[in-house]
Amino acid sequence: MIIDLSNGVRINGTSSCWQLERESVTKGKACWKPYAYCVDFKAAIRRAYRDEIRTAPAHGLAEALEAAERILARYQTILDTLTPTIEDAA
Repeated sequence: MIIDLSNGVRINGTSSCWQLERESVTKGKACWKPYAYCVDFKAAIRRAYRDEIRTAPAHGLAEALEAAERILARYQTILDTLTPTIEDAA
């Protein structure tokens, strides 16, 4: 299962873990490179969310709060979309 997080990052489910991957270019070809490995889906979502919050381009508290709200809303939409799929697979 591959879940695009729409920010140049995706979660890729493998037979042994959930990988967080970033878009990259190698030898002129677009590819995805793993940068973190998580044992479960919740950990992968948490890691991607925390990484995005930390690197959000915000200056000052007001901008940081706006960015956090925007990012949280996007991840909540992703989770809401996936919840029936996850529950069906259990």
